[in-house]
Amino acid sequence: MIINQNVFQTHKQLFRLSCIPMSVELVLKLLERVPPDYFELQKPWDNKSFGSFADFSGKDLFGVKFEQKYALPRDANFPLEGLFQTIENELKLGNYVIISLNVPGGWHMYVVYDQLPNGEFLAATKGQRKELIDNVREIVESMRGTDMLICHAT
Repeated sequence: MIINQNVFQTHKQLFRLSCIPMSVELVLKLLERVPPDYFELQKPWDNKSFGSFADFSGKDLFGVKFEQKYALPRDANFPLEGLFQTIENELKLGNYVIISLNVPGGWHMYVVYDQLPNGEFLAATKGQRKELIDNVREIVESMRGTDMLICHAT
């Protein structure tokens, strides 16, 4: 999938710690379920520091069902290949995947939107700065796992 640059350019993260609802809003905007000026998930979240993907798991928002996966300890037993296969399968179905990554500056959420021929994944975020990355697999491997939020348009 190609990320819609108009949506990506106009979206933003309102608060320093609202990256989880920011990424959910980004998916809703990419799927054209909400208008570009929709920020109603971030506003009540504000700078909530104890939230997780579980806050959105099982919810249906504007015809998009969210489901948390791989909320497991990050260690040598983490099923990395299963996680990567899940991302690949979801992308083939035309779904977005929100993933939690430990990047310079701390933890942040990214929307995975495509896979490269070499197996790496492309992802986008709008945090303190806009960012497109092409090394999701590499980051997750170095972290020894992570959790994700699958986004199924219904």
